[in-house]
Order: sequence, then C-alpha cells, then structure tokens
Amino acid sequence: MGGVFIKKRLFVLISLAGIFFLAACGQAKDATDYVNVSFSGMSGAGSATYNMDESKMFEDIFDMDSKSDSVNRETLKEMGQISDAYKIKLDKKRELSNGDKVKVTVSVNEDETKKIKGGQKEITVKGLEEPKELTSEDVENNLNVDFNGANGRGEANVYNNLDSGLSTIDFEVENDGKLKNGEQAKIILKDEDSKNDMLRFGYVLADDFQPTVKVKDLYNVAEKASDIANLKDIQKQTEKDAKKQYSPGVVLEGHKIKLEKWMYRQFGEDKDDDYNSDKIGTSDVSDHDGTLIGIYSVTKTEKVYDENKKDLANKVTHFIAIKGYTDIRLDDNNKADLSDIGEVFGRHKTSESMKSVIKGYKEAGFSEVEN
Repeated sequence: MGGVFIKKRLFVLISLAGIFFLAACGQAKDATDYVNVSFSGMSGAGSATYNMDESKMFEDIFDMDSKSDSVNRETLKEMGQISDAYKIKLDKKRELSNGDKVKVTVSVNEDETKKIKGGQKEITVKGLEEPKELTSEDVENNLNVDFNGANGRGEANVYNNLDSGLSTIDFEVENDGKLKNGEQAKIILKDEDSKNDMLRFGYVLADDFQPTVKVKDLYNVAEKASDIANLKDIQKQTEKDAKKQYSPGVVLEGHKIKLEKWMYRQFGEDKDDDYNSDKIGTSDVSDHDGTLIGIYSVTKTEKVYDENKKDLANKVTHFIAIKGYTDIRLDDNNKADLSDIGEVFGRHKTSESMKSVIKGYKEAGFSEVEN
C-alpha cells in the first residue's frame, strides 16, 4: 500500500506542475514591459522617443532564442498579427525637463491577439543636458541700447553683442515708445520664441533676471505751450509768416486775415493707437512732436471779369488758414531754437466752419492756448 500511495502522490505533483507550466505558457505578456523610452535635448526643451523591443517580446512569447531557433510560417504569421495589434502613446513628448513624469500607454486589439495585453507605466525623465543661466549682468554688459524721440515718448534701439548663438536672441526695452529720461527701463525678451531659441543654444534666464538700462538723450517737448520760454517769439514769427502769405492786397487780389485761435499739441500720434493722418495742407504732423498752430479766418477779394457788366467785379471768398511750427524742442532753459523748427501751413475747405475746424484739432490732441 505504501508504494501505491507514493506513486499516486508523485503523479499528482507531476500533473500540477504540468498545469502551472501550461498556464504560464498561455498567460498574455504585458506589452509595456517591452517599450523603451529615451530622452534627448536640453532640460526644459527635451523630447522623448520610444521603440518596442519586439525581438525580446517574441522570444518570451514563443519561448525561443532569436539567434538560434528557426521560425516556421505559422509563427511568422502570428508575429505579424501581434505587431499590428498594439499602439503606443506617450502623454508628453516635448518641452520635457529632468524629473518630469511621462506616462506610457499601450493599447492592444484583443480580437487580433491574446498573446499580449495593454497597460500603462510611468517613466521619470532623466539624462537631459542642464542649460546654463543667462544673468542680468551678462545682458547689461553685452547689449548696447540707443534712445531717440521725445522725453515721455522715447524709443529704444537694442543691439545684441552676446556670444555665439545668443547674439540672435531678440531683446527689447519695456514700455518702448513711452520712455522718459532718467528712468531705469527693464530689458526683456521680445517674445516666447526668443525664450525657446535660448534653450536651443543651451541657456535659460536666471531666476533673478531683471536687467535694466538708464534712459537718456531724449529731447524735451513742452507739455503746454506756456512752458515754452520764448513762446511769444514763435507766435510773432507765425503772425509774420501769415501776413506775408496773405498780404493785404495787390492789383487784382487782396486778403484780410484775423487770428482766431492758438492751439498746441505736445506729442504726435501714439503708435499704439490706430494711425490717422493729421494733414494740414501739405504738412503731415501725425508723428511730429511740439506743434503750435494759429488758426486764421481769411477773406480773399479778387478782381474777376463780370460778363453781365462787361467790367471787373469783386469776388469774395472766405476760408480758414493754418500757420504754425512743429518739432519745437526745448533746451535746458525751456527755450526753442527757432532755426531748427519745421513750418506748418495749409487751409481748410470753404464749407468748413471755424467751430468744426477747432473741434477737429481738439479730437487730434490739440489744446487751446490762452493768450
């Protein structure tokens, strides 16, 4: 009896081992175990790529040695079905930094194969090159900034002299177009593309990156006409010009002029606003600063031949004329150099009233000047 019991127990153990072996052979392999992910580039701008190690996967599925075992036609066909049955997806592929987590998802069409199963795994990004830091001192020492325009509306031109590829990075001055003498203006990257370009060259901005530059060399323009120390001189010159152009009379033509209003504007068009041409006759003062104009009502009398009377008769025309100066810039004593200002002249249609003309100039930023 003892011998029979031992044989029975040995048979049971062999049977169980066979069952476990068959179960192990039939168990689907986790496809995520065979996905390899690699990282390249600069931390902050790194990228991820992946590949499926099918050789290792097929060795494990079919319990074979790819170097020595031959593969029959049926097995090759099944390998092809397995290759077509799965898809791999990474939740992040670009702009990666060391320490980021990337989720790998493998989905499997179970109607195509039972040999592998899908799943997910998470991989930590590592091995990316760490970028260098661009400091405020680097920028302040290697950028040249020139300023031009009016004090309060100053503009900056930035010239980049940084080394290697960094010389192609675009910087600008904050509040460009509204700069004032004496202020410390911030130097900033022009846009996000510039930040990405920096990463390509192996640099990021330092955490305390705040370079500045002192604004200077902007010319001064009076805020109000009364701030011009020699305003009376400019007005006298304007009146002289107006009387010369619209002289009291010659044989066939004469003018009678009357100054109606002085008006002044500190700055021309703001570049941030929609552009509108401020045309005064042939003078476009849209982008000119420091403009003083006199508005005149003019009565023109000229001799014309009257067919009915068969003689000369007076023809009277009324219109509005403009005379003045622009680009009135002040020195340290608030005086304007009369030899370095631009003349403004023109006339309005006879159909325009004085009220509508003055309103138009106010809408263009001009203010009335108190006598």
